[in-house]
Amino acid sequence: MTNNNASIEHPHIPVWALLVTVFITGACILTIALMGTRILAPYFGNGIYTWSALISITLAALALGYSFGGRLADRLPRADILYNLCMAAGLWTLSTPALARPLLPVMVQIADIRIGVFLSSCILYFPNLFLLGAIVPFVVRLLRHKQDTVGSTSSLVLSVSTIGSLLGAFVTGFVLMPNYGEQAIFAFCGSLLLALAILGNFRPKFIGYSLILISMVVSLIIFTSKKPESKRSPEILEQTPGFYGR
Repeated sequence: MTNNNASIEHPHIPVWALLVTVFITGACILTIALMGTRILAPYFGNGIYTWSALISITLAALALGYSFGGRLADRLPRADILYNLCMAAGLWTLSTPALARPLLPVMVQIADIRIGVFLSSCILYFPNLFLLGAIVPFVVRLLRHKQDTVGSTSSLVLSVSTIGSLLGAFVTGFVLMPNYGEQAIFAFCGSLLLALAILGNFRPKFIGYSLILISMVVSLIIFTSKKPESKRSPEILEQTPGFYGR
């Protein structure tokens, strides 16, 4: 019985694979948070209310996700559950642009823009950010083989996740957003999470690498088909002082 429990508690997943998992999910967190403005801006603007709502929802989702992931990992420290969380987050990320189309025209009718943008951010981005937040404590639990290594293990996982977030923010802001539409970026991010989940749940290398290759090819097709077509410089029709007097 002891050996069976131990094998369940510590699945045979390479350390590098778990670190790659938190790196990718950390990058996706910042990509989703930054791309949230691209979807909300046509309805609520790109001002302080939109950014405040997105930042608040992101932090709340991550905080609750950390708590949920830690408790779930203590009860069921199994790798398949970890990658099922990735799969659920990937599916929601893929569906976010489609959900936004019928949702935002309704939310923009709310009299108070602050309530409208907050509710929209909560519905569109809270679920996948919550699921992605649960990944970090789950990986820490799977990597913890000895009690005296909890500190170094958690610091390593958090460092890798933060580096992934840093890279995600840089690539999203400087490469993806200026060149591609939100549907393409969300499709790439969601397919990457799905490929990660499939590779984690079904270990055979051929299946995993094949699915990752397919998802990358599909994402590349979407990327090349969603480039902005406008070549003319925008024409200023009216100019008035903004909220900050500029």
